[in-house]
Amino acid sequence: MTLSKLKTEYDLKKIIEALEELVLAGSGADSFTEIFKLIYAKLYDEKEAKNRTEQEVLFRKSTEHQITYDTINQLFSDAKKEWPGIFEPHEKINLTPYHLSICIGELEQIKLLGASLQIMDKAFEYLLTSIAKGSRGQYFTPRNVVDMAVKMLGPKRNENVIDPACGSGGFLIHAMWYVWQNELADSDKEVKIDYARKHLYGIDFDEKAVKIARALMLISGDGRSHVFKLNSLDTREWQGEEAEKVRARAELQPLLYGFEDYPKNKENQEKFKYLNFDVLLTNPPFAGEIHDQILFKDYELAKNEKGKYKNKIERHILFIERCLEMIRPGGRMAIVLPQGVFNNTNMQQIRQFLFDKAKILAVVGLQVNTFKPHTGTKT
Repeated sequence: MTLSKLKTEYDLKKIIEALEELVLAGSGADSFTEIFKLIYAKLYDEKEAKNRTEQEVLFRKSTEHQITYDTINQLFSDAKKEWPGIFEPHEKINLTPYHLSICIGELEQIKLLGASLQIMDKAFEYLLTSIAKGSRGQYFTPRNVVDMAVKMLGPKRNENVIDPACGSGGFLIHAMWYVWQNELADSDKEVKIDYARKHLYGIDFDEKAVKIARALMLISGDGRSHVFKLNSLDTREWQGEEAEKVRARAELQPLLYGFEDYPKNKENQEKFKYLNFDVLLTNPPFAGEIHDQILFKDYELAKNEKGKYKNKIERHILFIERCLEMIRPGGRMAIVLPQGVFNNTNMQQIRQFLFDKAKILAVVGLQVNTFKPHTGTKT
């Protein structure tokens, strides 16, 4: 089988549904993780096939299950070396040779690398929504909402964009498309890839969502991505010598806000509190209260009207303040929030904070069913 023979038109969502129903449900494996490993290995195989004789693809079924198993696991192992940071070096595909062969039969005929990102985005949205999301107020932002927010902010080719609750990377991918279409329409592919490598940043604490965001960047042609598994609200957790944290600090260091005051600048170099992004797009998790009194000391919004720290506060309230810290003076931000932030009488303090810290250009009320079936919260 060769690269040119692979199908470019297909319904990946249906293929993933078939994998879940026919194989993975009966194998006892984690559906998300195993499907994701297969997609990862296949992406690598297609990339390497371009350099093989007659562009032969190796991601295919053999007549013997064990040969298939060995071949696919080798591709997965090579992919981890080529694209580190998505899977641990010791991870393997946890399917039996029999189950793996059935899975390969579902995937071997299609071409993923360079496929429409809309196709991949839709498939990953289904996969993550059905398996991993919703428990902590984390929902996929409908893509028409994402598209509207990106168009309203209009990122430019030299501007740095961040989503501090990036999930699977919807805002980042749409920002990339926007710049490609409006700023780099006449540029060659390398210029477009260079933009994605240099200017798009994402943070999320959900490991599975981060893997998808990184994979979507791989599919778009960007072999590296600035997507980090971190807690945006608590930069204390950014410290440490784990590879992920070291990489995140190194890549975010150039984007720290520079203070003229030396002590304040030195403190910021250590704490990563104030960043210098041009554009921020995000839909932070609504659910979940925070009770960390030590963390509260970093947030004005953790105080009540009398200046005393609250016993608890909703996660998205702290995200408002954190997001404003991440953009430069004059930077632009679009954030999805519960409507109550803007009209509940007990939220006056938060509205005043926004008026003091930012210039509000628009408040867009979304239809109550926008996020259903995941939540009926008016946003």
